[in-house]
Amino acid sequence: FKQSTGFIEVHKISISRQDCVAADLIKKGVMAIAFLVDDEARAITDFEKTAIRHGLEKQLEIEKELQSAGYDLKPLMLVQVDSNADKNTVEDAKKKLIELGVRPEQIAIHTAQDPDPDLLALANDDHIRVLIFKVAVALGFDCPRAFTLVSMRRSRDADFGVQVVGRILRVHRLLQGKERSDLLKYGYVVLA
Repeated sequence: FKQSTGFIEVHKISISRQDCVAADLIKKGVMAIAFLVDDEARAITDFEKTAIRHGLEKQLEIEKELQSAGYDLKPLMLVQVDSNADKNTVEDAKKKLIELGVRPEQIAIHTAQDPDPDLLALANDDHIRVLIFKVAVALGFDCPRAFTLVSMRRSRDADFGVQVVGRILRVHRLLQGKERSDLLKYGYVVLA
C-alpha cells in the first residue's frame, strides 16, 4: 500500500469497542441462548422452531419495552438460515415464522439467490418485522433497529460470526444518549 500510494507513513486512528459503547453507538454486549438436549430428546426436538419462538418472544419483550419508554421504534429480528442446497431453508424458516403468528407481509427475504433490491429501505420499514437471510447481510448491512438474531447456521468462521452479530449491536439514533433499561442495552442471539 505504501509503495503504490507513495505514502511514507500511514496514519490511523484506533477506537476501542469500549469507546463506542461509552459513546452509545453500540450496545453493551450480546446475550446468547443455545439449546442443548440429550440424545434421546434430540430426535423429537425441533431446534429451529424452538429458536424462532424464543427469538420472537424476546422481540415482543423488546417491542413492549420500547413502547412503554415512549420510543416510536419497531425492532427487527434477523433469522439466519443455513445454505444447505438439499433443503429450502428459507421457506422452512418462513413457514415456521407464520406458524408462530408472524404475518407473511411482515417477513422479508434477502439471499444471493433472491436478493431484495430494497434491502436498505426495509431496514427502516417498521412493517417488516423479520428478515430471513443466509450470508448476504453479514457485511455492510446497517439496521440499528435489529435487536435479535436467530441463527440456524453452523458457524464456520469466527470473523464471519462477529460480522453477523455486529448487525444487532448498533444503537438506533432514537436511543443514543437516552436513558433506557438493560433490556435495550444488549443484542440477543438465539442459536438453534
